[in-house]
Amino acid sequence: MFTMRLQTAEAQECPFPTEITIGDVTVDPCDPMRLNIPVFMFNQCPVGGFTFRVFCTDPSWLNFTPSGDTLNWDTAGSCINNWESMGGIVQPNTPGTIRITAIADMPGGDSGIYLPPGNCQILTLHPIFNNYLVCDTSQLLNLGDIQISDTSGYFLHDFISNPDYVYVLPGECADAPRGDANCSGILNGIDVSFLVSYLKGTGPSFCCLCTGDANDSGGVNGIDVTFLVAFFKGVGPAPVPCD
Repeated sequence: MFTMRLQTAEAQECPFPTEITIGDVTVDPCDPMRLNIPVFMFNQCPVGGFTFRVFCTDPSWLNFTPSGDTLNWDTAGSCINNWESMGGIVQPNTPGTIRITAIADMPGGDSGIYLPPGNCQILTLHPIFNNYLVCDTSQLLNLGDIQISDTSGYFLHDFISNPDYVYVLPGECADAPRGDANCSGILNGIDVSFLVSYLKGTGPSFCCLCTGDANDSGGVNGIDVTFLVAFFKGVGPAPVPCD
């Protein structure tokens, strides 16, 4: 049982569940392989500490690096940025999972920095995005092993957790239409020449799977060139949008 004795405040059970929600994901503007995932808490009773796991349905899709908390998460600008004890643990054999633990005040403390009732962002996660060639992938981020304590550390709040699907369009792939092999933002005949050069080994690679895979077959090959040529001649269908 996860027990935190945080302050000398009187222990009190909470009649309302505390809600933890994963927010919308963005790609770090300075590093297209690093994601920014906000986590929010809505609590109707004061919170003195919490612990939970965040994990992805496919660990090969993203992971947390075990070499330092600053690479994995931060509390900058959050409502717990002045808490006394915070940490993140990544198991080497499960790099897609991170456990976050935060305590408002260490045992015997009386600083009164617990989280008052409200709705706010508690931290931002920073997993590394591995599958950079995939533009139209989504994964479900789950929350598990959640425990939320009152300000005394004697009572655990009931909770509600809201996992969320994460859709990522990283780097140059963002907003590019399917078949736009050179990621110019426009689908035209230059993309045919770009794919031909790539397939002949004389040109650079398409910037992500969606932009090279014009016919949405799951791979990039000569059929994608034929598909685009037929589309531009008006005798074939248009590429479907990237999901």
